[in-house]
Amino acid sequence: MKTIGSHFTLFLRKRSDSYENEKHGSQYGACPRVCNLIYSANLATRPNDVLINKDREVKAMKRETFIFILGILAAGALVFHFYEQQQQRVAIMDMIKETAKKHDIPAWIPLSIAETESKFDPKTVGDAGTSFGLFQLHRGGLAPEELTKEELLKPEKNIEIAISNMTRAYDRAQKEGLEGIKMLTYIANTSGWPTQRGTYWTDQNTNYNEKLAKNFKKHVKVTELANDM
Repeated sequence: MKTIGSHFTLFLRKRSDSYENEKHGSQYGACPRVCNLIYSANLATRPNDVLINKDREVKAMKRETFIFILGILAAGALVFHFYEQQQQRVAIMDMIKETAKKHDIPAWIPLSIAETESKFDPKTVGDAGTSFGLFQLHRGGLAPEELTKEELLKPEKNIEIAISNMTRAYDRAQKEGLEGIKMLTYIANTSGWPTQRGTYWTDQNTNYNEKLAKNFKKHVKVTELANDM
């Protein structure tokens, strides 16, 4: 009897467990089927997510590389621009020195004036379009009326006109016993402007002679060093 009763009790217990599983969907019933479906779905979509992420990474890398290359090119262009400017400056200074030597005038005089007037930029146009080139040759002053703007902007022509006219002021300054910065300001203020009013008027009304003095210190030292060599 015990054996029959034990089997009957075990049978009833299994039926009860089966009923509970079907009713509540326990971890031994419905859940495995649902979880398997979800897991399978995740496996199916995961490769697409990986591809999308990789595509984003590649695009970001390309964008960063492109920006880096643009930066390198911009920096290279800037360096080349400054290099060209420096080469042009050196060439112009050499032309001024040679012309000054030809006219027997110290090179620091035209060098100081040219840097003050145009910073050695041969394309400079000032005074509302009436002054041209390295020495700012002025219409009504040293700029010959028969020469066009383009001709006055040519470094060789501009330098020759300016320095050939400085020689007269240089001779006067020597006769008056002027030297150094006094000689320079005298020449700069009496050999080019129309209705020029001299050093005193310039000192009182502009800062031109202050700039001239700064450039004088620079170029007179360079000239002295070159002569010592």
